[in-house]
Formats: sequence, structure tokens, C-alpha cells
Amino acid sequence: MTPDPTTPRAPSDGDDGDAGDGLTDNQRAMMLHALGLDRRKESYRNAYCVPFGQPEDAEWAELVGRGLAMRGQTINCGRDRYYFVTEQGRQALAKATAGKIGETDK
Repeated sequence: MTPDPTTPRAPSDGDDGDAGDGLTDNQRAMMLHALGLDRRKESYRNAYCVPFGQPEDAEWAELVGRGLAMRGQTINCGRDRYYFVTEQGRQALAKATAGKIGETDK
């Protein structure tokens, strides 16, 4: 059976990260982490917590502006914010990866 190319998966060894998808390597890694795909082959979550003022906050803000992520609530007295990968973000990530993602976090 041929893997579905429209669903992201955790990168395999030797994945060069050059997908032509408009995502930086760090954005791709953050999105995979948010979905839990940096440690597992199937997604089991969809959340990424970032302290305000860190470089990751600006990268997530760019993803939000492109519709690939959405902002969540702030926590820790306003010091941190959650971000979530949107369906459009999953599709963009799928262009950079091959294989399947689990349905457990939808």
C-alpha cells in the first residue's frame, strides 16, 4: 500500500528537510513537535508553548499570519503562549514529509 502523501509523518533518518514548502527547518521542527511527531510516528497532541520574546514566538507568529497555526491562551501570568497547528498547517507540513499521521489528536 502506498503511503498517503497528504498526511505528515515523523521525519526518518536521512531526511534532508528541503521540501520547497516555504517552511524554515525550525518551523517544520516546531510543528512536528507540536503534533508529537518528533518522538512518535503518530500524532497524539497539538500544542506548543512558547515564552514571549523568544525567537520561536516570532516564528509561530509568522505561521499564524500564513494560516498554518493559531494562537492559544497565554499562561504563567502572561509570560507564555500556546500555539496550535491548523489543518492548513498540517497540509503544508505534509508537503515536507511523507507517510501517515494518526488521528488521535483531531
